[in-house]
Amino acid sequence: MEIIVSYQVPDNINEWNALALANSNFVQSTFYDAIQSFFESTPIYIQLKNEGKLAAGLKVYYTVSKKMKSLTANISGVLQQFSEFIIVAKFEQQNIDLVRTTFENEIEKLIQKHQVNKLIVSGYFGPSNQLIQYSKSKLVKDVHFNIATVDIQKNDEELLKSFNRNTKRNVQKAIEEQLKFVKAKDDLSDFFEVMHAIYIKQQTGVNVPNFKYIHRAYELFIKHKMVDVYMVYKGETPIAAMYFYKFGKKAYSSYGGAVKNNFGAGQFGYYELMKVYRDEGITDFIFGQTGSSNKYLNDKFNVGITNFKLGFSPTEQPSFTQHFIFSPTKEKIWKAFLKLNALIRG
Repeated sequence: MEIIVSYQVPDNINEWNALALANSNFVQSTFYDAIQSFFESTPIYIQLKNEGKLAAGLKVYYTVSKKMKSLTANISGVLQQFSEFIIVAKFEQQNIDLVRTTFENEIEKLIQKHQVNKLIVSGYFGPSNQLIQYSKSKLVKDVHFNIATVDIQKNDEELLKSFNRNTKRNVQKAIEEQLKFVKAKDDLSDFFEVMHAIYIKQQTGVNVPNFKYIHRAYELFIKHKMVDVYMVYKGETPIAAMYFYKFGKKAYSSYGGAVKNNFGAGQFGYYELMKVYRDEGITDFIFGQTGSSNKYLNDKFNVGITNFKLGFSPTEQPSFTQHFIFSPTKEKIWKAFLKLNALIRG
């Protein structure tokens, strides 16, 4: 076996994206790099070749501050595995542990080469055995969650029947209220109207999504038909929104929600979208994270959002996000620098 490490692009883009598609992992595809450029991140492709062909791959992102780079490079550098590595199905069965260990060794080399001070490992689709298991530095953040996926290979009746009683009741209520399920406007104005209404009412500590980033991501991915935004309307008023990426056999919920209503708008919207994706040949409808700890994020997530998703009877698999700091002193200096820079900018 041979390891090839390349920056910006893999040595064979078509081969890499074919494997990403086989794994239904749009984050590991090269298409996602255009979005990450929003954060001025450099993709690094670690490619494991077997008999000259790509057997497994891991893309990580390297980010370093451009401000006063000569002074801040070795205190601001971050290396991130964002989503699970990709692997050929036949190769995975007997080699998954070997592949993960190989990637862990390459990550260590990159840490030393770029003198990064932080490593982030984040699960996205599952399973967690396709995330590196780092143990050579202090773990400063360890968040565990589940990833909820609904198998949508069912007819309309079977799909609805698989939901819990409350979710089924809300779907029926929405139908009786004659709610409308439609694609969002091209400029996403109705989507952002709902998102704004949702987040201005959130409890303290909840991070508001970067709307500029969302809009840019939509413009980039819509060219490849890899993103959909759907809405639920009551009359002329948008009351629920769903923003999904799709790639291969998976569709992934990235943003969305509903303003407070008594019409079952959220449940109805996701049920209708499941039918759309099923008819497109997608098998896995991924709701994203559900809580697995009472310390995870906040009560709204653990109780409200998680219970909402579980109403669709998904399967769940454990995953995590971990942060490692190599020098706490450098981290303190970097945070002080950011704080000072913010004060100077006013």
